[in-house]
Amino acid sequence: MTAATPNPRELERLRRLLCALQDYLADCIQRARRRQGHKFASVAAHTPADTIYHVDRISEAAIEAWFEAEWPAGQAVEVVMEGVEAGALTFPRGTRPADCRWVAIIDPIDGTRNLMYDKRSAWALAGLAPRPARRAARLDDIVVAAMTELPVTKQTVADQLSAVRGQGLRVERIDRVTGRRRRIKVRPSAATDVRHGFASCVKFFPAGKALTAALEERLWAEVLGAGGTEAGELVFDDQYLTTGGQL
Repeated sequence: MTAATPNPRELERLRRLLCALQDYLADCIQRARRRQGHKFASVAAHTPADTIYHVDRISEAAIEAWFEAEWPAGQAVEVVMEGVEAGALTFPRGTRPADCRWVAIIDPIDGTRNLMYDKRSAWALAGLAPRPARRAARLDDIVVAAMTELPVTKQTVADQLSAVRGQGLRVERIDRVTGRRRRIKVRPSAATDVRHGFASCVKFFPAGKALTAALEERLWAEVLGAGGTEAGELVFDDQYLTTGGQL
């Protein structure tokens, strides 16, 4: 199936839909924490891709319910996400993947372990790509994307970033108590090197950490030059267990 090229108004509508999906997901998780937060960290399943926790199951159910109720019938979509290990998940239900106009690539909770212990924000990540005619969709096919902060209990505001390719970035700060939203500006760092900034080499788990740390030390010695680290030209680490959070 070859989809027609979407127009800017259609893409803007889809951007709003992705944001609405993630708003709904954040609300579901917030409500679930009040009732069953003590169960968030319990292991629900082991899959070839990852360990699935109870909070993951809550997010997966919320996403499926939202697509069932809210996704426009004329924009058939295949949802690709963690937790869907077998078979295709399409909306409207029963649509063949080959007949879908869109592919939605979703990480319901990026930073599950942060969130399930109420330690640090996680993020919901989603991208929407037109289904290519003769191959699987790739990340570089994405034309609409959104990421929404899933905050801890003590946090009353959360950020949401979304974009349509070629139309710039929209960033809003959401008051999780009142529901009010306001636009904020974000900008890339103006730094020209890594000195006195944050740059992390991933080493989340104990296995291999000594080797990874040794490689990291050699890397920064080479990047900063001889004596750089001894001279106090530091690079700070932050093992934030979410790619969205790192951004």
